[in-house]
Amino acid sequence: MHMDVPVAIAYERSEVPKLFELGERVDTLLVDTPGKGLNETGLREKLFDVMTLCPQAQFHLLLSPHYRRDVLLEDLEEYGRISLKSLILAKIDESRCVGSLMDAVLSHPIPLSWMTTGQDILH
Repeated sequence: MHMDVPVAIAYERSEVPKLFELGERVDTLLVDTPGKGLNETGLREKLFDVMTLCPQAQFHLLLSPHYRRDVLLEDLEEYGRISLKSLILAKIDESRCVGSLMDAVLSHPIPLSWMTTGQDILH
């Protein structure tokens, strides 16, 4: 299924304001940091740049049931330092056991906003 949504990429800090101009025309602007941990390649600094450039930005953390409980809790702790608005659970349908994920989510005060299952996106 093809979604007709605008997509943009910013590799440099100077390109970020353009993304937020795009965001003014949409309800939700998602920024993906695929496979990046906060301690890798200056991601923490880049996220703080986004917070500075766009103070109204809200941060949501996507969690997958494919990770161990300790890894999920570590991510919640690290990313929680940037004032997360909510959690998003992904790939729920791809896991036989979501106990570790649910335990991590329920042990943290950050609310749950979205869950995804399957490849189909309703419209």
